[in-house]
Amino acid sequence: MILPHDITALILCGGEARRLGGVQKALLDLHGQPLVSWLLVALASHVGGIVISANDDLQHYAALGYPVVTDVRPGLGPLGGLQSALTQVSTPWVFVCPGDMPYMDGRVLDRLREQVGTSGAAYPFDGSREQYLCALVRADGLEKLTDYLATGRRSAYGFLEAIGAVQVNMPELRECFVNVNDPETLDSLRLGKKPTVTGTTA
Repeated sequence: MILPHDITALILCGGEARRLGGVQKALLDLHGQPLVSWLLVALASHVGGIVISANDDLQHYAALGYPVVTDVRPGLGPLGGLQSALTQVSTPWVFVCPGDMPYMDGRVLDRLREQVGTSGAAYPFDGSREQYLCALVRADGLEKLTDYLATGRRSAYGFLEAIGAVQVNMPELRECFVNVNDPETLDSLRLGKKPTVTGTTA
C-alpha cells in the first residue's frame, strides 16, 4: 500500500504561457494567492514532500517555502522537469501536476495511489480527456525516462504508455483539472468560487 509519506509532489511551473504573454502562470493571482499556492495547500497533507519545477522567477517560487529544481536539460518540456526532479527526491513515488490547476485536491492523488497496483504509473481520465500531466510515477523510473528522452520523443502520454501506466477513471473529479491557459479562463475563475481543500488520506 502506498502511503502519503511515500510520495513527493512535483509541481510543474516551467511552461512558456504564450497565450498569457509569457508570464509565469503559476504566479498569477487568484483570490489573493498565486495559482500554485492553492495546489501547495491542497496537496501538503497528502504527500511526504513537495518540489517545485521552475526555470524563471526562481526567487518568487523559493519564497513559497518549498525546494525549487530547474531543468538540467532545457527544452524537454514537462518531461524535462520530471527528469530533473527525480534526481532530487528520496520517496519511492512522485506525483506530478501542473502549477496552474488551482482546484486540484488530494482526492485525485488518493485515487491514483489506491489504483496504481503493480504498474509503475497511473494517470486520471476525467470523463472527457486523459490528464497525462497529473500522473503518479515510481521514482525509480528515471532510467526509463532517460532512455525515452534519448529517442527524441517528448510526449508525456508516450512515456506513460511506454512504462505501462494505468488509466484511472474519475469523472466526478473533473473540476480538479481546470487549468489556466488564457486570460479568459483566469477571469472566469476570479469571478467564480474559491478553491477548497478536500479529500482524506489513509
